[in-house]
This record gives sequence, C-alpha cells and structure tokens, in this order.
Amino acid sequence: MPDVSALPGWAWRRLGRGGRVALGLALVALIAGLAVAIPAIDDGKRGQRAKARIREARAQTAEAARLRRVQRPHRASMTAGATVAAARTAVQGRITQDVRARQASGELSTPPQVRSTTCRPVPGAEAARLRAAGVDHLRCLAVTSENASVAIGYEFIAATSPATGGMVWCKTTALPGEKFNAASPADVAIDPGCYRP
Repeated sequence: MPDVSALPGWAWRRLGRGGRVALGLALVALIAGLAVAIPAIDDGKRGQRAKARIREARAQTAEAARLRRVQRPHRASMTAGATVAAARTAVQGRITQDVRARQASGELSTPPQVRSTTCRPVPGAEAARLRAAGVDHLRCLAVTSENASVAIGYEFIAATSPATGGMVWCKTTALPGEKFNAASPADVAIDPGCYRP
C-alpha cells in the first residue's frame, strides 16, 4: 500500500472501468445537487431577510405611533395677566403632576418618582423674539434624581403666554439624561402645537 500522498492515484488505478464511471457519475450528481441546493438555500435566506425587514418596519411604525402619543401636547390655563415667573412656576407644577400621573399609569417608568420640574428659557434669537411677543418658550426637566452637578429626569418643552393665561407642554422622547439644555428632540418630530400656548 502506498503512502498517503500517493493514495488517490493508487485507488484510481485499482478501480475498474465500471468503478471509474460510477465515481464520475457520483461526482456529477454531487455537483448537480449543489447547483440545485445552493440557490434554494440562498432563496430561503432572502425570504428570511425580507420577513425580518417587514417585522422591523412594523416595529418602527408602532414605535413612532407610541412616541407621538407620548409627545402629544398637554394644555392648561392659568390666570391671565400673570407674571412670567408665575407662569413658569405654574407650568412646572403642571408638568410635575403630568409625569406623576404617567408614572402611575405605567406610561413612564418608575422608580424613581419625579421630585420637581425645572424650566429654563430656550436660548436663541427666535425665542427672544417670541418672548418679546409675550410667549415664553422653555426647556424643562422633570427631575427624578440629582446631585450638586447633575440632574436626571424626563425632558419636556413648554410654552406659556402669561398675558392670555395659556400654557402647553410636551414630553420629548429623549431618554432620561443629564444636562437637559444640551439635549435635542428625538426621532419623531415634535407636534407644532407644543410651541403655541
């Protein structure tokens, strides 16, 4: 018997003509089987990818609808002719009540329970123009925890009109985080009604 490197040649020579034909036919059958099986496997993978894309699209549509519900405008009124500071205090209190109600209903996660809400004017020329026209645009944080340097909680935008007594607020869909004035609104556009008290 030959060494391992010479074994295939030795086996081929030991086969008779019928064995060689049978081996040749077996190789042709194997190649034909692979030619049929590989596209079928590839078609199966394509089908799985298409189903995964459909599931992903449905999940994204459902998430966008949920985010629009979470971000919907909430309106309230206060005494017309209030000061800017009083209007800001009023909207902060309403946002705190709103977050507590959402936490109780399960719409927002707990714990920790919201402690208070802090609102600051939105910077920029457009916000300054609106303030001059009597509308105060605010970025607010419903604080769930804080220390000397960081406050964490749920972000909102708000607008008040002290002269008319109108106020509106909308939760943004950014995850709770720190430095809320630097945060940007999330994937789903904020309803324009969130800017008009």
